[in-house]
Amino acid sequence: MPLDKAIIPELLLQSLTRLGFHEPTPVQAASLAAVESGKDVVALAPTGSGKTLAFGTGLIARLLRDRPKARRVENDGRGRHGKSGTHNKRRVETRIHAEDRLRAIVLCPTRELAQQVAADLAQAARGSVIKCGAVYGKSAIEPQRQLVASGLDIVVGTPGRLLELMNEGSLPTQAVLSVVVDEADRMVDMGFFPQVTKVLERIPATRQTLCFSATLPAHVEASIASIVREPVRVEVGKRNSAVAGDHKCYLIEDERKVALLLHLVKRRSLSGVVVYVRTRRRVGWVAQALRRNGISMEVMHGDRSQARRNEAISRFATGESNILVATDVVARGLHVPAIKIVVNYDAPMMPEDFVHRVGRSGHGEGRSSSISFIGAADSKRMRAAEELAGVKIEVTEVPDCSEFERQTSTPIPDQDTQRRHPKNKGGRRSQLDRAKVVPRATSRATGHHNRSEAAQAEPPQRKSKRRSRVDRSSPVGSKDGLGQQRGKQRNKPLSGQRPGGGVRPKPTS
Repeated sequence: MPLDKAIIPELLLQSLTRLGFHEPTPVQAASLAAVESGKDVVALAPTGSGKTLAFGTGLIARLLRDRPKARRVENDGRGRHGKSGTHNKRRVETRIHAEDRLRAIVLCPTRELAQQVAADLAQAARGSVIKCGAVYGKSAIEPQRQLVASGLDIVVGTPGRLLELMNEGSLPTQAVLSVVVDEADRMVDMGFFPQVTKVLERIPATRQTLCFSATLPAHVEASIASIVREPVRVEVGKRNSAVAGDHKCYLIEDERKVALLLHLVKRRSLSGVVVYVRTRRRVGWVAQALRRNGISMEVMHGDRSQARRNEAISRFATGESNILVATDVVARGLHVPAIKIVVNYDAPMMPEDFVHRVGRSGHGEGRSSSISFIGAADSKRMRAAEELAGVKIEVTEVPDCSEFERQTSTPIPDQDTQRRHPKNKGGRRSQLDRAKVVPRATSRATGHHNRSEAAQAEPPQRKSKRRSRVDRSSPVGSKDGLGQQRGKQRNKPLSGQRPGGGVRPKPTS
């Protein structure tokens, strides 16, 4: 089915053809007419099905049709440098102000997704008068103020930065016709929905609201129902389904996950791998292990600056780094063809997160591929993810990765190291008891160093800080006696010495 020329303007059609889009995807074909006509839409489609252009094509087509209103402005007749002349006559001009030009706002849950959506829309609208820009947090706000003031038709941003610009009056909303909530389920799960509601309160009630997502749980659907009016519902494929592909898992303890990851990366020569880790601290642990073993990798999480996150994505996308270790900040909407396989180092907390994680590899070649490390506490979550996504996760035998495992042959401490010292009422062991505990051996994965066996066997002797006193047998006023003065005795007069004076000889009897 070719692109509908009756809905898409010729200029936009040429731009899409230049980008290689000749036929719309199912979600694009089902939602294009409703978006272009100004109706509310709630669309649910798998990851990688082209949801960005599903709302972007219809949105740009509508903005090209409904041009912003121009205002009459009287020219004072002054020249370029503010000087009046015979050739600079006073005349009336029609101009489009920036506050009248902004007619569409797209809300995204993450900064990377906002940048990518803005770039995709700008590329699709290339050659037309439509201008698009992105605003997001953790970046300087002044350049973004200037970007909005220069005149934009579409603003893509995160809810927090959009609210900040609205509160200070830098983002006018009186002419906004359409609002898009991209990755609507993530907005709710991350706690951004109250901010989304506040953004919508600043926009005219006659607006068009579009919600697009790959998953739509019941609690998210109830929240979305409060911001749309009689929406057109579009569902493509199985509800909450993941991209078809190969999915397998390893049943493994948490302390052996690093060794298994190193084995898969080094012995099987994997590249284009995104490793999803639950927390920022665990990202650092995994990254340190990979770095110590000579593996080129990048790190992404919420605490890193936007410039460093952009650099990490760029280095990974160009192939300079083979591994990207990240939290779920990368799991939404990013289109990076370099991603070939997804490793769930930690099981996703929500079943819907599995769909979004695995979908990253589906962007590359159309089929997703994932490996999951499953601990004893993760089995229920993975079963729920398997049921929600409608895929079969094959349990695979853990390979021999002993060369990368930590040496855990720690001798069992004796009873004295486990009991509480009788003189220590707070429960802390004495210095002798603490010295008897033998630490683990050096880890090949993390490279921590321990004390030698001799140092472990005997507790270190504590050096006394007290120094020797003055040798009273030394002659009064001798160099030895004066040289051994320490501390407060240095300022005290010796026997037979006047304060502030020299040594006075003893009287003879």
